[in-house]
Amino acid sequence: MAVKTIWPIDHACGHHADRDLSDRPADRRAGFAEWLARQECTDC
Repeated sequence: MAVKTIWPIDHACGHHADRDLSDRPADRRAGFAEWLARQECTDC
């Protein structure tokens, strides 16, 4: 089974982004994705 590296993020500002989290340890990607979802996107 492949390890998930691309995570769909729905930011707090309402924007959506697919983020490549392959630079993070696999066991911390889900938590980081949840944290990103609570932040505004880089465009805002």
